[in-house]
Amino acid sequence: MKPIVLVMGVSGCGKSTIARRLARRIRAQFIEADRYHSDANVQKMSDSIPLNDQDREPWLQKLNQVLIDCETADAGAVLACSALKESYRELLRANLRQALRIVFLKVSKEALQARVARRKRHFMPADLLDSQLAALEPPDTAFVPDCELEPDEQIESIVKWLAKNLGVAKRR
Repeated sequence: MKPIVLVMGVSGCGKSTIARRLARRIRAQFIEADRYHSDANVQKMSDSIPLNDQDREPWLQKLNQVLIDCETADAGAVLACSALKESYRELLRANLRQALRIVFLKVSKEALQARVARRKRHFMPADLLDSQLAALEPPDTAFVPDCELEPDEQIESIVKWLAKNLGVAKRR
């Protein structure tokens, strides 16, 4: 069975970049969680209004169904999603037959601020970063790559972790 991997962290940590490259490397489906937000959620964030748990629940349930569909098709999946709270990660892993493998991209606040300020064409403004950091509940069990490394080096460390701990073959 191909793995289901969550690449998580606050805005600007590199979730999309790392998840996309990891998915390609392990030949799994890449899922960008931001694409599943409702128009109302996108508007709230664009207006610098943090989402609450009620805003996120339908979004997380939708993402959970996408993960279940990938698992059922044995396509594997690498999901780029903030998944800030343990309750959100519980919703994402609900009804999966296998463990949700979590990669937590932990980046300093200063680096996050710089990255978010440089981004173009993203609905998440830099002024919501503090609310994300305040809501963040770091996972108890996750692989935390060295985010000072280049993305390809981070991918290599994640693939080695998957291969060592979860029986995922290294693929090129």
